[in-house]
Amino acid sequence: MFWDGSRWVEDPLRQSLPTPPPPPRTRARDWISTGVMVFALVALTLPFAPTFAGGPAIWLSTESAAVGTRITVVGQGFPALASIQLHWNAATSGMPTTSVKGDGGFRARFIVPADAVPGRHTVMVIVLSAGSLSSGVAPSSLAPSAAATLTVVDLAAPVLPT
Repeated sequence: MFWDGSRWVEDPLRQSLPTPPPPPRTRARDWISTGVMVFALVALTLPFAPTFAGGPAIWLSTESAAVGTRITVVGQGFPALASIQLHWNAATSGMPTTSVKGDGGFRARFIVPADAVPGRHTVMVIVLSAGSLSSGVAPSSLAPSAAATLTVVDLAAPVLPT
């Protein structure tokens, strides 16, 4: 059909030509089309996947605590499936060893040591084993560490106004 300026008119050439049948569907073409769509979906969502570009880092559940307080350490950016050791002022006595999850993160708990004196102390994470080498990274580069500071407070000391 076409508009001749005043009305719709049937196209005489169009009426004489038969409409060709659609091409037959094939299973292979359907699989290829599905694969292209899945690939496009992955390619579009990949840039939005969570990443941690700053290297390994840890966070403590609190900035200050008293002796005997349970502290949670959360880490991110470590080698997947690596074994790690927590350190208290460079000492490992009483500090846990744990494994990193596949996404490079971990969660561990420790108790502030009984012999900790009031003041600033360093909590450090050292990688003991490389874990998964599927990334192709050389083992010598898989020993990152991270540190955070915890202030031990004396609950028996009086609090003075400032």
